Amino acid sequence: MLKNIQVNIELLLRQYLYNHKIITFPGIGKLVFGSNAQFPESVEKGEAFPLQDLNFTYNLNEEIDKDFVAFVSSQTGKIKPLAAADVESYFMLSKQFINIGKSFVVEGIGSVDKQDNGTFAFTPGYFLPISEASAAPHKPLKIREAVPVLPKGNTKPQPPAINKKWVLMAIAGIAFLLIAWAVYAFVFSKKGTGPGGNTIVTKDSVASTPKDSVDNNTKVSFTGGFKAIVDQRFTRLAADLRAAKLRSFGHDAQVDSITPTTFLIYIPVKDTTVSVDTLQLTRINGKRPKFIPM
Repeated sequence: MLKNIQVNIELLLRQYLYNHKIITFPGIGKLVFGSNAQFPESVEKGEAFPLQDLNFTYNLNEEIDKDFVAFVSSQTGKIKPLAAADVESYFMLSKQFINIGKSFVVEGIGSVDKQDNGTFAFTPGYFLPISEASAAPHKPLKIREAVPVLPKGNTKPQPPAINKKWVLMAIAGIAFLLIAWAVYAFVFSKKGTGPGGNTIVTKDSVASTPKDSVDNNTKVSFTGGFKAIVDQRFTRLAADLRAAKLRSFGHDAQVDSITPTTFLIYIPVKDTTVSVDTLQLTRINGKRPKFIPM
């Protein structure tokens, strides 16, 4: 029923505009043919004649044209209130299409679209003889059927789009960190040994020794002194900040890198021999240091 009303109004709009040279689109604007407008006497099949000198005035406050309502009433046989209701429904639906970014198209007149600045723009169409329009009263409109608008409470939220590029970058970053950690664990976390085969006193090696057998006089010796590894970070900036904080506590903390993403924070010890009780059981930041030669 609504589609039949739309088709009838569209045909009557075209007929009224061609005869009166002016038509009002309520809530949209007004179309007026200029003095130079001309219509062909006949149009051959397949021939297109663009409308000329058809001017559009954008005006959201444009009201319904009572003369057009009377014309619709005379052509459809409906009383004027019903004819006015049909016209209002037609343009209300058309304006909804414009506001959601769709074109409001009237064959034989043209189309209205919404611009980026929020105003409406009109594009003239092609002349369509009234005789052809009258012969095809059930020709469908270009306007798409309205999509029902659901209340906000019933609208299903759409999941956010996943950026595949960022996902791949995150996976690559995690894989790189795991490889760096594996290299560090392989090189520096072997129980009892370090680079060059030198003995490293670690937390695990001390913890594996029975408490009663730990001799506080046990000595750890490295020619030329050694580094007491107290912490590590995965960026140079983080390592430098950690070392600076330890230096503020009175420790001579330094930074050394073993891989591009692994940075050791150590305290240089110039003594070539030191007791386990002096360093191994001394906690810095809640951790017992590891030892490698200078």
